[in-house]
Amino acid sequence: MKHAVRNSHRSTGVERLLDHHELERHQSEVAIDELHELHREFQCAKLFVNRKCIDVVDRSLTISGGAGYLSNNALSRLYRDVRAGPFMQPLSPNEAYEYIGQVALGIPPRLESTYRRLRAPIAR
Repeated sequence: MKHAVRNSHRSTGVERLLDHHELERHQSEVAIDELHELHREFQCAKLFVNRKCIDVVDRSLTISGGAGYLSNNALSRLYRDVRAGPFMQPLSPNEAYEYIGQVALGIPPRLESTYRRLRAPIAR
């Protein structure tokens, strides 16, 4: 499982993206378009890694059989965690797809509803 996640990380170019960001970080001013492009790359990588993690755990459960679903099995916890992954990002998967598309097409992204949702008080 670690091997598949490690290879997914390399294939997304996250290391290249972070290196590029570090090189340009010294500049005092960054254009909003550059920030949107960086965030688009991050969202693409996050969506890809989330999907691959789900695939890896799903295959592991298929191989292990029913025992993987028992609460004392590590795979059951991994299954729960990777299924929650897509919802742990600032953007839901549908919002991420919309954002990625808008930035790729050069359309200024509209994130007001997302930021409003993030700032909303937690119901108790």
